[in-house]
Amino acid sequence: MLVWDRCLHAWQKRDSHLGRVLTLSMLLFLPAFTALAQPNLNLKRVVNNWPVIEVYYSVACSGSPVWNLSPGDIRLYDNGREITQFTMSCPDPTVPCAMSTALVFDASGSMAGPGNAGAIQAGKAFVGTMDGTFDEAAVFWYNSNVTLQQGMTSDTALLSAAIGALPAGGATAIWDGIYAGLLEVQANGQNNCRAVIAMTDGMDNNSTVFPATLVSFANTHHIRIYTVGLGTAINSTELEQVALLTGGKYFETSNAAALEQIYLEISQYIHEQFQECRIDYTATCPDGAIRLVDLHVQNICGGSDVKSKTYRAPLDTAALTPLPLDLADVVTDGGEEFAVPLMLASPLNGEILTPLSFSLCFNTHLFEYLGAEIQPGTLLEGLTVTSVSIACGIRVQTTGSKAVFGAGELLRLKFRAIQSPLDTVVGDLAVMTASFESGCLKPWMDGAEVTVLPGHPMLNCDM
Repeated sequence: MLVWDRCLHAWQKRDSHLGRVLTLSMLLFLPAFTALAQPNLNLKRVVNNWPVIEVYYSVACSGSPVWNLSPGDIRLYDNGREITQFTMSCPDPTVPCAMSTALVFDASGSMAGPGNAGAIQAGKAFVGTMDGTFDEAAVFWYNSNVTLQQGMTSDTALLSAAIGALPAGGATAIWDGIYAGLLEVQANGQNNCRAVIAMTDGMDNNSTVFPATLVSFANTHHIRIYTVGLGTAINSTELEQVALLTGGKYFETSNAAALEQIYLEISQYIHEQFQECRIDYTATCPDGAIRLVDLHVQNICGGSDVKSKTYRAPLDTAALTPLPLDLADVVTDGGEEFAVPLMLASPLNGEILTPLSFSLCFNTHLFEYLGAEIQPGTLLEGLTVTSVSIACGIRVQTTGSKAVFGAGELLRLKFRAIQSPLDTVVGDLAVMTASFESGCLKPWMDGAEVTVLPGHPMLNCDM
């Protein structure tokens, strides 16, 4: 029994030590496991289809895509203002997306031989991934000009025959070829997953359309452009930018035999709804400024992530939100100083007021301008205001920006009634122009009436 007791005690000590070692090991490795579980947010691009802003993104946990996001998993900000009204969609990886695609092939002289054979093989392989019912495609080739070999159809036999007729001879008008493909997809494509796939082995030397036009048209009509560069005589920078800015992808190879695998990969991207989610929201601030979009994903695979991108809003001052400002009417005595406050009538809730400038015209024979000031405790406290003389009066300018809460006084203008009239006189302080330096608001300013009363009579008590 004593031997057994000693053995049992030794085993218990060993198990206790082993437990401590295991526990310590788990604690040491726990941060690594936690880090692996953090989400990876890829904010791909922000497209301005004003007033709708489109945000394209994907999320992965430990390298695996996450498609089952809900609005509660997202927080979205436009220039610091949270967007609470938005729509979102993510692909269903179990349901292929029917596609409408334009296949645009380089048929220039440099494609003769292996390039032409590789393009034909790749195009036919792509057609082989189509379901023959809903998927549809068109076939173009370009050299000095663009030829529509086969219009949009789901007939894979017709498409394969069109690809097999691909020639080789002439110049390289790739941008014109892509544009023709975009027009065909827009006019005749019936499906949601729409794309143009364009390959080339050279630089454009004959187009009348430029890449910026392609990007604008594609984004407006939700068509992705996939570009494929073959060989070394290509402009990879332009090809890649056209693809990235439209939500497509750029591929490059020096081996024409590799084109087949590239086209198969592109087919998978399109059928999987381009492997990205999308958020749409309506913007309301056409101030012409570059605006920052912040996208947060939260509580996804045990963590959160945030990414940012920018877009430029259009400039339409007529569509900015009017902000009523009012110069208060004043009654004063002749020869006396008086102040005219500029009032914010409608309360704000943290909106940023950027520098305000306005021109004020008045009868300089009736009023003398003394200056402007921002009083402690008023809405613009902490900022400064300056003014300069103009032909009919003054030009006033605030400096700096400030978040404003509530309503009340912004600043005040100081004058003196120059003379004491024999009878009551009314003079106008007329606002000629008014504007904020930037932002979503435009000042809607009313002028003021200043009533000058006759001065008090001087009494002479000396008799």
